[in-house]
Amino acid sequence: MQQKSVVLNDSGNAQLYRRTAPTLLAYLLRQVSSREDAEDLLLEVFLAALENEQFKGINEEKQLAWLRTVARYKVADYYRRFTRHPGVSQIVGNTLYASASHVSVHSDSGNTTTSFVFAFRTQDGHKLWQHDLASWLVSSPTVVGGVVYVGTFAGNVYALKAGDGSEVWKHNLGGRADLQPPIVSHGSIYVEEDGNAIGATDNTTPAAVSALDMHGNQLWQVQSESAKTRISMQAVANGVIYISQFPGQITASDARSGRTLWHQRYGASYLDKRGEQGGILSGVVVAS
Repeated sequence: MQQKSVVLNDSGNAQLYRRTAPTLLAYLLRQVSSREDAEDLLLEVFLAALENEQFKGINEEKQLAWLRTVARYKVADYYRRFTRHPGVSQIVGNTLYASASHVSVHSDSGNTTTSFVFAFRTQDGHKLWQHDLASWLVSSPTVVGGVVYVGTFAGNVYALKAGDGSEVWKHNLGGRADLQPPIVSHGSIYVEEDGNAIGATDNTTPAAVSALDMHGNQLWQVQSESAKTRISMQAVANGVIYISQFPGQITASDARSGRTLWHQRYGASYLDKRGEQGGILSGVVVAS
């Protein structure tokens, strides 16, 4: 691949690749369903490093930490492209609600991550308000009933007033909550959590789906079968939440209690959106 040769045509780049690629690739292979996709993401990580002017000025330990952080974000973007919740903004009335994140590299103090939730007037693009969050997020906000809901990498779920962006409440779930926008349905907020830790030999925190009430109190949590299993909310309809797990299972749970109603394992006869076996089951449609 020509891009890979560009990455490795410098001796310093080649040394960096040999030193860090095995750890990063091992993580990526646990997160995505094919080696080809994992290798493509690995290349994207190293290209991001080459494009960052401050990267070469930090020490080896901080370089690896930076690469691990970027790998997390690449995995998040990868799944965001193929899940049923695209990372788009919302328009409610004459207001556009959007989110964005920024990472700064500092040679002395490591990385600084900042995220923002914005509200813009659709007629002329005037910024109505901005709320700063000290954590990464990749999904768009959900706006329901005059409240903006958003989850962050640090595991916080925020409720903000749609009118001025002020905080109504914040709840910490423990696992990163920024991969999909929250789903709000019939007085509950459903949030997906990714418990996997990059670079760990053994992931110890399972992924989960949690339900909160409209005041931010946790109602229930459904965890994945193991800490290495991904989980993805698919839909909420008729009092049932449908959850897929990677690899191999779709579960229907009672939306009020989290109690499992049924689950179905799928394999070679079930293909995900990309035509690969054993991935996240995408595109679930529920009709009432």
